[in-house]
Amino acid sequence: MKRVGLIVGVFVAMGLVIVGLNMMTKKKTPTTPTTPTTQNNTSQTSTSSSDTNNSSPKQQSNVVNITSSGFSPQTLTVPVGTTVVWVNHDTAKHTVTGDIRSDDASGPGSTSLATNASYLFTFTTAGTYTYSSISDADFTGTVTVTQ
Repeated sequence: MKRVGLIVGVFVAMGLVIVGLNMMTKKKTPTTPTTPTTQNNTSQTSTSSSDTNNSSPKQQSNVVNITSSGFSPQTLTVPVGTTVVWVNHDTAKHTVTGDIRSDDASGPGSTSLATNASYLFTFTTAGTYTYSSISDADFTGTVTVTQ
């Protein structure tokens, strides 16, 4: 009788292992740009965000796409208080790394963004902000912030 219990236990354990492996190897469907994984400029953490990117035309113009060709658009002009969203559509990881400014105004600075991840930054000071991707020095962009 002990032997039957042991055999049943082994089969149950094998079934649990197979189910666990199946769940771990299941591919996740990539998120769409309307619900990207986001990083914001205050917490630098990845969270799911559907409320920070609505479909109004004004906000959509404040999106910078990261592709295998670079940042698009490469230059952007926005008023103070605008939040700009960078979305990585490339298969390679990229950053949005602001250059050091002489006036000490804080600029964008993301961690590494995986495919379909995004980074949000709110510009609170007027000026010109240049940025690049650490992983590709040819990827550069500029945001001009007006009063």
